[in-house]
Amino acid sequence: MTSSDPISTTIPIRVLYIVGSGRSGSTIIANVLDQIPGTVSPGELYYLWDRGLIGNDRCGCGKALRSCELWSTLIADTLGSDEDPSAMVRRRNTTVRTRHLVRVFFGRRNRQLRAFLDPTARVYRALSERTNSTLIVDSSKVPVYGLALAKHPAFDVRFLHLVRDPRAVAYSWQRKKDSLAGNTKRLMTQHSATKSSLMWTGWNGIAQLLWGRSHRYLRIRYEDFVAAPQETCIEILRHAGNPDPDLSVFTDATTVHLEPSHSVSGNPARFSTGNVSIKSDSEWTEKLARNSRIVTVALTWPLLLWYRYWGRS
Repeated sequence: MTSSDPISTTIPIRVLYIVGSGRSGSTIIANVLDQIPGTVSPGELYYLWDRGLIGNDRCGCGKALRSCELWSTLIADTLGSDEDPSAMVRRRNTTVRTRHLVRVFFGRRNRQLRAFLDPTARVYRALSERTNSTLIVDSSKVPVYGLALAKHPAFDVRFLHLVRDPRAVAYSWQRKKDSLAGNTKRLMTQHSATKSSLMWTGWNGIAQLLWGRSHRYLRIRYEDFVAAPQETCIEILRHAGNPDPDLSVFTDATTVHLEPSHSVSGNPARFSTGNVSIKSDSEWTEKLARNSRIVTVALTWPLLLWYRYWGRS
């Protein structure tokens, strides 16, 4: 990208990118951070083009995305008819999936990648300006997408590596849960213990290798957030560049008051509003089947040890 490109010469867009495995608790953390002045958490922007614009799933505010006052005008004013969502999905799927890690890491020139990231940057910048926010919290979690954003000159990216006990993650992937995203009832994706464990190991391992030694990296265990949510939020926001965050969102040590968000995609917990208690979800310790538990430990044990989950129930 040349210096004459307007995207590269403006102030970088500050992004806190949540990376890690799905079902690790990123939704509740993003919900809380969305309430902090100067911060906006638009959910999983990786899925804006397919789930949001093509599928017209519900925004966190409760309206279909194309009817949401924020997203409908933002997309129309920022991109107009220049970008076809289907074309953006094709570009995304051919440039920032896990199989493209090496190419993105070494920064090999790729017209398709630039054709995907430049419109994406315009959307992020417009979102920052429309919401009067200096920090965007993107909970997409896909490692290669986060890497691509960080290599684009429009972005100043900090990484929040969120990890959760892989057995809790496996149990969450097996549960039947309504996504609440569409106009008709639709269950969230389910995975076997084998698949969820391989994803947990793969995505967490990639995050650890890419950013584990970087000053732009902070690793948080979901269980530690639940145990001390205010202290953890302060640590996260300071890492993201907010040294003195306003935590008036907390009504007491473990309760937050949530206003509707404008999240694009994610766990149905993104629709939660009002006073929400942050508490441990230990149902998996009793209900995760023994064979699933054995498979999960067998496939995740190196990082399970590294993240200090060994010996837990």
